[in-house]
Amino acid sequence: MKTKKGQETRNHIIQAAEQLFMEKNVSKVTISEIGQRAGVAKGTFYLYFESKDDLVWNFMDYKFGHADKWMKGILIKGYSDEDLYDIVDYIVSFAKKNIVILNGCSFFLFVIFDAWLILTLSIYLLQLA
Repeated sequence: MKTKKGQETRNHIIQAAEQLFMEKNVSKVTISEIGQRAGVAKGTFYLYFESKDDLVWNFMDYKFGHADKWMKGILIKGYSDEDLYDIVDYIVSFAKKNIVILNGCSFFLFVIFDAWLILTLSIYLLQLA
């Protein structure tokens, strides 16, 4: 987005989608519902996202886009590979223990799996560096 207002609108759409995803499965959420919740027209939604799938991927980046910097920071602080694996295991354990809190929403399981995957790949790539 080139303007601050444009970035705010984009983020508002993502936040509205997140609220709806928490209420019901992502597959049942419509673009119209997202637009209505965000207070934007359906056409405005398409100015920012090509599709609902595009929105979901942007949401993932919005939530986990800084994972690589976070992982590098952990390595700089001197954590061992074992510590990093423990962090990944903690994320997976959290998801399993809190499945009810997550409302059994497959979207959030996908988000947690994606976080685990990002962390695991980051560990691997940082070991190669």
